[in-house]
Amino acid sequence: MEELKKALTEVRDEIAGKIESAKTASDEMKTSLEAQIAELKKNEGELQTAVNKLSTDLEKASKTPSEKIKSFVAELKENLQKDIASLKAKGAKVNMEVKAFLQGNTASITTGDAIPLPMREVGIGKPADRAPFLYELIGIRPCSSNVVEWVERKTRTDNTEFTAEGAATAAESVVGYQLAQRAIKKISEFIKVSKESMNDIDFIVSEIREELVTLVLLKLDNTLLEGNDAVDANSFDGIEIYSQAFNPGWTLEAGVTPQEWDVLLAAGNQVQQNNYMPNVALVSVKKYGQMMAQRDGNGQFTRPVYVSGDGRSMMLNGMRVLANTGVDDDDFFVFDSTKAALFVRQGLEIEVYDQNEDDALRDLRTIRATMRATLRVKGTDVNAFVTGTFTQAISDLTAAGA
Repeated sequence: MEELKKALTEVRDEIAGKIESAKTASDEMKTSLEAQIAELKKNEGELQTAVNKLSTDLEKASKTPSEKIKSFVAELKENLQKDIASLKAKGAKVNMEVKAFLQGNTASITTGDAIPLPMREVGIGKPADRAPFLYELIGIRPCSSNVVEWVERKTRTDNTEFTAEGAATAAESVVGYQLAQRAIKKISEFIKVSKESMNDIDFIVSEIREELVTLVLLKLDNTLLEGNDAVDANSFDGIEIYSQAFNPGWTLEAGVTPQEWDVLLAAGNQVQQNNYMPNVALVSVKKYGQMMAQRDGNGQFTRPVYVSGDGRSMMLNGMRVLANTGVDDDDFFVFDSTKAALFVRQGLEIEVYDQNEDDALRDLRTIRATMRATLRVKGTDVNAFVTGTFTQAISDLTAAGA
């Protein structure tokens, strides 16, 4: 028992010693922490003082520029002060004035010494092209071959008659047919551009594509109107080739002077006489303006009653009167646009090549636009198209002896 008590006493004393050691260590740590906190508070005070001083300096600087920062002019004046004082001391007369860079006598362009950089406006300035319009007037149809073929009625004899009961018809009616065709033709255009331009100018490729598209469409539009494969075997015939000469078969009353409006009315009537329904009349922009401005001797407009519209969109006896710079000033075309069709084998395509000629050596790119199409006007429908000149047509409409 005594040994157990002794052992317990030793354990208790050991524990009490450790507790005392821990307490002493804790007091020392506490003292150390309190010293560090005091030091931080001291540093915080000094930092706050520095911040306050900086804020004050910044506020003063915003109101009064620092003397340490000198402009180009101020520095130049300071450097010249000694020379100026020296000259004045010797009795010399000095009149010197230093102006800021680009400071003018009338108005200041800028008060500093920096040169302003230019701003480049987006886009490219270029003359306006005439608007393609014919392919929008006639129907466009897809084509799956390099040749468009159709069947036309060649002949027809009409022996239709009334017959009595039991009697035979005197003669048979005969109908003959024939094949007709038009070959697909290709329109192409290309432009060369350096690789550097393509890399350095962001919009150059899209701009060239737009130019190529415009050129191809204008070529197509011009061919639709005035194409002639007898002159250019790689082209196709246009509306002008198919159109019949102006010949309505009648004149105005004696003493009446025909106007251009009368010519278009008579041309439309000629198409109607051929059992077609005209819906388009084409004239030049200049002629259109002259027709709109026609007046009588009293300065009153003489637009006929069969013409209607607001000046921008005119209708003549059911026909749209359209103006375009693609038409010559003295020419006119009147037709039924449903009797023409543009067959397209290949739509407009834009391609870029680097293997044309010596492009690879010169680091060039060839941008090419192509389209394959042809105009089809059936031989049986040529009477749906009439053309002529206003000068001759007015003479033809004038009554003999008028």
